[in-house]
Formats: sequence, structure tokens, C-alpha cells
Amino acid sequence: MNRRISIKTALFIPFGIFIGVLLAMLVFVWRQDYNWLAKEQGSKMVTAVNDATKQKLSELLLEPEMINKVYASAIRDRALTNDADLSQLQSMTFSYMKTIQNDLPQISVISYGDEQKRFAGYRANDDGAFSLMLKDERTNGLLNIYDGEGMNSEVLGAYEDYDPTTRPWYAPVKVSPKAQWSDIYVNVDEKMDITISSLVPVFDKTGAFRGVSDIDVKLNGISAFLKADMTKGSGVIYIVDKDWNLIAHSGSEPAMKLVQDTTGNQTVEMIKAYDFENKQIQQTAQYINDQKTPFGIVEQIEGDKGRLYIEITEVKLSEDRSWRIISVIPEQDLMGAVQKHQNTSLWVILVMATIVSGLSFMTISMLIKPIKQSADAALALAHGDFDTQLEQTVFPITEIEELMHAFNDMSENLKESFEKIQVSEEKYRSLVENIDDLIYSLSPEGKFMAVNHRFEKEVGRSRKEIIGQGLDLIFKEPDELQFWKNQLGRVLETRTKYTYQFSTFREAEQKRHIYNVNLIPMLNVLGNVELILGSSTDITDLVEAQEEIQVLHDKEKATLELMVSERTEELKIAMEELYEKEKMASLGGLVSGVAHEINTPLGVSVSAASYLKVINDQIVAQMVEGKMTKSQLMEYFHNLDETSKILNTNLYRASELVKSFKEISVSQITEEMSHFNFNEYLQMVLLSLKHEYKNSGNVIEVSCDKELVINSYPGVYAQIFTNLIMNALIHGLKGVENGKIHIEILKEQMTFQIHFWDNGVGIPEPAMAKIFDPFFTTNRGSGGSGLGLHVVYNLVTAKLGGKIRCQSVVGEGTHFYIRIPLEINYQEA
Repeated sequence: MNRRISIKTALFIPFGIFIGVLLAMLVFVWRQDYNWLAKEQGSKMVTAVNDATKQKLSELLLEPEMINKVYASAIRDRALTNDADLSQLQSMTFSYMKTIQNDLPQISVISYGDEQKRFAGYRANDDGAFSLMLKDERTNGLLNIYDGEGMNSEVLGAYEDYDPTTRPWYAPVKVSPKAQWSDIYVNVDEKMDITISSLVPVFDKTGAFRGVSDIDVKLNGISAFLKADMTKGSGVIYIVDKDWNLIAHSGSEPAMKLVQDTTGNQTVEMIKAYDFENKQIQQTAQYINDQKTPFGIVEQIEGDKGRLYIEITEVKLSEDRSWRIISVIPEQDLMGAVQKHQNTSLWVILVMATIVSGLSFMTISMLIKPIKQSADAALALAHGDFDTQLEQTVFPITEIEELMHAFNDMSENLKESFEKIQVSEEKYRSLVENIDDLIYSLSPEGKFMAVNHRFEKEVGRSRKEIIGQGLDLIFKEPDELQFWKNQLGRVLETRTKYTYQFSTFREAEQKRHIYNVNLIPMLNVLGNVELILGSSTDITDLVEAQEEIQVLHDKEKATLELMVSERTEELKIAMEELYEKEKMASLGGLVSGVAHEINTPLGVSVSAASYLKVINDQIVAQMVEGKMTKSQLMEYFHNLDETSKILNTNLYRASELVKSFKEISVSQITEEMSHFNFNEYLQMVLLSLKHEYKNSGNVIEVSCDKELVINSYPGVYAQIFTNLIMNALIHGLKGVENGKIHIEILKEQMTFQIHFWDNGVGIPEPAMAKIFDPFFTTNRGSGGSGLGLHVVYNLVTAKLGGKIRCQSVVGEGTHFYIRIPLEINYQEA
């Protein structure tokens, strides 16, 4: 018997099967769609976050790097490194800092240091004010941090032994003189910010390395902009170097630690990303490091709280330095609402299948409309219409409404970003257009791509006439055109900055013009030259002034040399005359002294002779008268004996004085070499000077080998000792009780030494450097000539070929050391 079913059953069975299959298919498709949507959405979102972060980070670092290159070129072109101090460079640095403060808040410091260990810079403080940082001759070798913009403000800190050439922002450039980024380090000021610096070498116009220009970027500024990114949701964005040291991240934990080294200085302790306390950073860093995840690939990994989407992107700071950006977004942030709505929609579809069928056309129309609007709006955005917005209406499907809101938010963000870029471009353009230098850019083929107002004015052509044209538009002379082509070829070949001078003659002005030219290649990611930036500074007036100064210098030098030669000859003649006068004055003093000394024994001798005549006349008269007694005769003989002794003693003394005077005066006049006993001759010199000190209470002690015989100029030694003794008596022992002069003669192989010292008042320190100068005396008002010690110096060094030096302590005395090369002969007494 055939089984039959009702139409209801017939309808419900296939409908049930249809519903069951549809439900299974819906679940399967839902799951597949969910996974696909999650992957697609996650990939796009992570990539968008990573790209936006990379773009922002590149702007944060590229702008300071470009500013630093312009700053370094300005230092070189204005020759600011040649100044005695850094005041002009300080003024220029403040101008740069003030100009960029509001537009580039990531820049904390602009500064310059050089090989002379000088330093000048400005720091931007949190309150918007600036602090001067300075070390040059005005700060006495200290690094001073000022509260304000000038040296008249309060000093916040003064640091000794600050050597900029050893700092992390200087030392790498000294080793490799090229533009680069420093390692992460801690500033030495009181704020101790952790920073990274753009470094550019500064050369002078001869190409010699002079110093380093530095622009600091605070790392906490990078962390701040990562935190401000809301698109990451509850995820995290972090930056590491190639060794996985954490640079910055969007979390609240500190990315680095400040520690003290063994010398007490603060240093940075880097933390590996896979050792960091943030779980998302720790897990994703460990996974990427273990799996060697390539750049630009979105990965899905299981985290502690669900699936995570990650992507790593590289940011090149220089040829040998790069950072990695890792964006981490939890799937829950992407698909939490989607999953909930999909489950609800599935049940609604099952319950309301018939209703949905009837309303399918309307629903499809409603779905197509916002999608079409979104597509049209996206197309408008692609054509640059950033004011495009989707109409804000309440839409029954949440995903569509969220998509519309997300689209509008994206439109606003894009508009804001492009406005900021336009403002930044306007500021750069304003700087370039208003600078006094000629600024231009060239294609690798040598065609002008852009020029500033100064360039238009200088060449006398409009911008429209110049753009797209080659060098032959400006340089008509074949030699000049070939010269510029050669320079461009050199830049293209070396791919490095090139600086040179260019001279041209303008027929219209009938004048030579000299320019200092800088050509800077801009490289693409492959390292090829995309664009050449150029700047030309007119230095004609400077070069002509230097040439005029050189001509005047040569003339003045020739005139001065002639005057010096004439004055030297006149001075030589005058010195010879003064020397002869001093020698005769010394001899005259000797004559006066000897005459004074001879007067006493001769006077006594005359008195004795007169007394002898008186007693002789008396005894003759008594003998004639016959009144002489024996006692009177004996007394006569006694007086005669005493008087004779007095006559002999005094006449002998006078004879010795005359002999001494004769020998000394003859030796001073003749100046011929002879063999003489040094001790005996020295005693005769002292005898001739005895009248100068015998009543002063001063004594002269001599320590000399009595058998020392030398072959030299005796008159020279007489003048040396006469001047030394008179100098000691007049200056050193003036007002001193129990003054003492000690003379010691020592032999030492082929030389002998004279040590002459006194226990007088000594010579003050300011006068020590001038005691051997001609005409220098501290006794000018009392008749001093200032030639005594100068004569001694010339006799010792020029006549005897020896050396003399002096040591003195105020209140203790003065010591002269004389060393003379001499062959010393000893003869038996």
C-alpha cells in the first residue's frame, strides 16, 4: 500500500529539510564568513595602524633630520665656527628653535659642539619657554644650563669637565663624518631626558671637520603619540630596535630604566621586548622573534585573552640603523559586536524566514544604498574631496551604521592629516621662499624641478620659464655648463653631499659673482638618487673683502719688517753704547772706591811721617844742647819703631789697593783671555768693593778652591760680580740687618758653576720675568739705570757662552745660578 503524505507534510518535510540544510549552511557560511571577515578586517586594521604609525614616526624623525641639515649648512656658510666665542651661533640657534617650536613639538634640543670642546644650544621646556645651554670662554669652561634664553638669567646647573666630543651625539660622527642617528642616551642636564639625536657633521669651507650639529627627539614624545592612537583598541603598538630592545610603546609602563654606572652617571638600561611586563608585548615579541616573521605579513596568534592580530614593519633611520613597529590588535576589538549581531541575525532569519522573503527586495535595496553611497564617497576621497561625508541617519543594520560612522571618522582623520601636512609644507615653503640663499631642486637628468623667489630674482626669469628646463637655460658659456654637469655627475656617482665654489662674470653688471654651492642627493628606498636639492650663497663681498685684507696685510707686513730691521740695527748700536757706558761707569765706580780706600792708609802714613819728624827734631835739639838722658833716648827709639810699623802697614795696604785696581781696571779695558787664579782675582774684586759694604753690617762669604786657575776673560768676571754684588746691596739687602752674600764656585768636568745668593727681601713674582730686561729697575727714582742684571745676562750668555737663571722667595732672598763651559787647569801653589 502506497504511503501518502499531506500537502502540509509535503511542504513541511522539504521545507524542514530546506530549513535544516539552510541552517547548516548558514552556520557553516557564518563561521567561514566570520573567520574570513575577522582575518580580512584584522589584516586591514593592523596594516592600517602599522602604516599610519610608520608614517607618523617617519614624519617625527624626517622633519628634525631635514632641519638639522639646513642648520649645519647655515653654520658652515656663515663661518660661525671661526668666532672666538659662540655668541653668533647662539643667536642663530635660538632663531631656529623659536621658529619650529609650535610645529615640531617632538624636538627638545637644537645644539652644536665642536673640536674645541665648546657647546651652544637651546632646550624647549614643558612650559613653552627656552633654556640656553652654553660652554665657551664666556662660561670659564663650565657647561651652564640657564633658566631663560640669555646668560643674564638664572643658572639652573653648572657642569665641570663636560666634553661634547665624547657624548653619544658627537662621537659617532667623529668616527664616521656623515649624517646619522645616535644611539639612545640620557642628557646630562637636570631633566635627564632619554633621547635620540639627529647628527650632522659640520665642516669649514676648506672641508676640515669642525664639529657636530645635533637635534634631540624625546622618546617619551614617541610613546605619547602611540598612546594617542585610538584605532588599536585594547591592543598595543610598540617599537623595537634590531636587537629587540624596547624603544617606545602605547602602554603605561616605562619602556626603559635609568640606572647609575660605576662613575655615578645616569645611563639607559634597555629592556628586551620579550622580557617586558606587558603580556601582549611579551607574547607577540617572543612569537615574532622565534618564527622570524617577515615584514608586512599579518599573523594570527592565540593570546591569554583570545586571538591577536600582529604585523611588523621596518623603519629605516639610516643605512645601518632601523627600528621595527609592531601593532597588536585583539580579535575581540574587531569582531566582538559582529559576532553578537551575527548570532542574533541567524535566529531572526530562522524565525522570520517568511517575513524576510517578503521584504528581501526592500532589504536588498536598503543594503545596496549605503554601500553605493560609501563607494561614491570613497571615490570622492580618492579624488581629493576630503569634505565628503555620509549622511548621518539611523540605519537598522548596526554593521552598516558602524561602517558609515567609521567611514566618516576616517574621512575626518584623513582631512586633518592632510591639513597638517599642508600646513607643514607651507611652513617649509615659506622658509625656503624667504631665505636669502638660492634654493632649487634638480632631477637626475639636470632639469629644474623647483626654485625659490631669490632664484627667480637672481637669474631674471620667472618660475614658469625655469621649471622643466635644463642647465643650459642659466649657463650659456660652454665651460660653465660643462662644469655644472660635472658636479651633478659627481653627486649622482657618490650619492653624497658635495660643496664647492662657483665663479661667474655677468656682462650686464660687469662684475664677478662668487657662490658657495651645496648639492644634496635625495635617495629612494633602493638607494638611487631621485632628486638633488641645491643651495647657492652669494659670497662675492666676503671673498673680495678677504682679498683686500690680504693685499693690505702683505703691504703692512713688508713695511713692518723694514721698520723692525731698522729699529733692530738702531737698538743694537744703542745697546753697544750703553754697554760701553755701563762698563766705564763700573770702572769709574771702581776708581772712586779705590781712591776712597787708598785715602785712609795714605793719610795715616802722612800723619806718622809728620809725627816722626817732630820727635826726631826734638831728640836732635836735646843732643845739641847735651840734655838728652838715657830714658829719653830709649823712648825715642820706641816711638821710632812704632811709627815705622804704622808707616809700613799703611803704605803696604795702599800698595795692594793700587795693585788690585791696576789689575782689575786693565782686565776690564783689554778684555783679553788669560790664565788667572780665580779665587785670588775674586778677592781683589771684593777688596775694590769693600768701601761699599764695610760699614753696612753686611758680610760677603766666598767658597772657592784656592788653586782654581782658568783661561778666560778676567774683566768679564769683574763686571759680573761687581753688578751682582751692587744689585744685592742696593735692592736685596736694603734695610736688612745682618745681611749676608754667599758666593760658591763649583767645578764640574768641563764646566763650572757660580752660585750667588743673599738673605735679603727677595724679588716679587711680577718682576721675576723682567729682571734681565734692559732698563727694568725698581729703583728708578734713586738713580738706577736698569742695566746691571741685563749686562750680567749678556756677559754670561754672549761673551762666556753660559746660562744664568734666578730663583727668589719674597722675604727669604734671591739665588742666581750661573753655568759656564770652560777648560779648568790646576797649578801647584
